[in-house]
Order: sequence, then structure tokens, then C-alpha cells
Amino acid sequence: MLKAAKVDGVTSTARDRSAGGYTHLTAVLTAEPDTPAARDAITRVRDAVKGSGAVVGGQTAVALDTSRAQGDEELLLIPLILAVVLIMLVLLLRALTASLLLIASVVLSYGAALGLAGLLYRALGHP
Repeated sequence: MLKAAKVDGVTSTARDRSAGGYTHLTAVLTAEPDTPAARDAITRVRDAVKGSGAVVGGQTAVALDTSRAQGDEELLLIPLILAVVLIMLVLLLRALTASLLLIASVVLSYGAALGLAGLLYRALGHP
């Protein structure tokens, strides 16, 4: 508890309850939930209590873990899917150049759709 209380970005910590050899602590962050500052504070708290067997949870911690897992999965899955599609196109079309052009058109159209959606959301006033 003392380690978590000394972390920059933590306003206060309090012991909630104990049962089965575990103690539940509540830490209040200075930043609003789901902001970059709150995510940085969660990372600092995890670093501070590393090796003690403590687990840091809560809404911000779950959002941070989900974001990291999603990013890792995207880095693996997107190239893998494109490679499988490329192999299938080469086998079906029996032409490497045509297959590469089709993959390039898919990637470019995906990027264009994301860019257009981003412009539309900003035009409608969404962050």
C-alpha cells in the first residue's frame, strides 16, 4: 500500500477489506479515468508494486490491458491475413503481379475508407 501511495498520479490509497490472505486496496488517481495521464499512472503503480504479488485492476487498468492486447494482435493478424489472401490469389490467378496489385488495392481502399470515416466524424463534431 505504501508503494502505491507514493506513486506520482495517485491521490490516496485506502485498505478496503481482507479475506483469504488477500487485501483489497483502493487507490484514487488524480487524472480522470481513460485519459493518457490515468493510463500512465496505472503503469507507474504496476511498476511500483512489481514483485510483491499485487495485481492492479479497475476500469482504467482493464482499458489499458485491452488496448495493449488489441495493438499486439493487430500487428500479428493483419500481415498474416494479407499473406494468406496473397497466397490464395496467387494460387487462383496464377499471376504474381495481378495478385500483388489486388492486395495493394485492398490495402489502399481500406486506408481510404478509414481516412474518409475520420474526416466524416470530425465534420460531425466527434473527437
